[in-house]
Amino acid sequence: MIAQQTQSPRPAPSQQKIASAIVLLRSFAPDTLASAVRDNFDADTFAPADGSKSGAGLAPWQLKRAKSLFESHLRGGVRVEQVARACGLSRSHFSHAFRTSTGLTPHSWLIHRRVARASELMLTQDPLCEIALACGFADQSHLTRRFGRATGMTPKAWRRLHGADALRIANNVVESDKA
Repeated sequence: MIAQQTQSPRPAPSQQKIASAIVLLRSFAPDTLASAVRDNFDADTFAPADGSKSGAGLAPWQLKRAKSLFESHLRGGVRVEQVARACGLSRSHFSHAFRTSTGLTPHSWLIHRRVARASELMLTQDPLCEIALACGFADQSHLTRRFGRATGMTPKAWRRLHGADALRIANNVVESDKA
């Protein structure tokens, strides 16, 4: 009896294999292949050149709902699983689709929004420790670390730099009202 061989499905080629294949094909039909790649794909990432994203991102309503839930819970208290469930997706699928849609993971997007909100609140005279808690950071130290990574400066330095601008703008508005 002859044993039949079963073929297993082939794995998807890696980007390195695709790049090697392109180099090989270029040697056979350089003009045709080069123009096809140049016209249709980004040379570094193999992403479509028209800016469309490979893979399916979130539907507009899902992205709006996810951002809304994250925004309303900047202080904390919402988990990715809860947001995924609200969008009708598994945690894993939601995380991949969110990253495809926004370019950031859900956690990175949330940290980015917390830093942005903190910078808005730093234009007030509120203490940094209160701003940190209002934005969902554990304490002022946590805010300082995340803010420094995002902006390249400490919250105090940012506040000094931008607080003076905000005060100057406010004074100009008051002076123009008097005139």
